[in-house]
Amino acid sequence: RIWTQKDSARKYDTSNLVKSIEDALAGILRIDDAYFFKGSHEKAETKRTEPFCNLMLKPWKPRTFQEIKEQEGF
Repeated sequence: RIWTQKDSARKYDTSNLVKSIEDALAGILRIDDAYFFKGSHEKAETKRTEPFCNLMLKPWKPRTFQEIKEQEGF
């Protein structure tokens, strides 16, 4: 979740911010970011003045295309 001050959400391209976060995280973990399989992001307003973001990391088993089709009804 990327938090922005009230009325400033339009100023941020969250997909570019997420890519920067992924690059930094890959550097910290010393892995290739190609190993990141799933992610989501959202903008939210806050009254805080300093920038911040929340990250939640957990192991994820990649699914096959067949598993995705079966689980999501394609």
